[in-house]
Amino acid sequence: MCSTTAPSATIWRWRNDRHYSGSLTSYLQALCERGHQLLYRGQRQSLLPRFVEFVRSGFPQAVRAEKKLVIAAHLMFYLPFLLAFLLVLVLPESKLDEVPGFDSFSDLETMYNDMQKVFMATAATAISAKT
Repeated sequence: MCSTTAPSATIWRWRNDRHYSGSLTSYLQALCERGHQLLYRGQRQSLLPRFVEFVRSGFPQAVRAEKKLVIAAHLMFYLPFLLAFLLVLVLPESKLDEVPGFDSFSDLETMYNDMQKVFMATAATAISAKT
């Protein structure tokens, strides 16, 4: 177990369970602390410089490394848009009644008119309750 702040009870357990000498345990603990300091010494920077560094170099490197996935993601995002755009060009608005799922625009108009009536009634009730 490597810890920079290992309690003495943990060191005592290492000595008793594994029968390591005190000098070996102290040596290993010192090595562990040095390794931790080397590994995490550059992370004392604030978040902003690390973020800027990632945007300037880390992110472009990741995109280049995963070029095939980026292209696949773009295709999955833009291809349906292009197909829908072409469908609207081919089927003008007058033919939307024939597209499955659109029974008629009169149903939409009726739905929104009903919603407007409910909203107006609720607003009138709220206004009258205040006065």
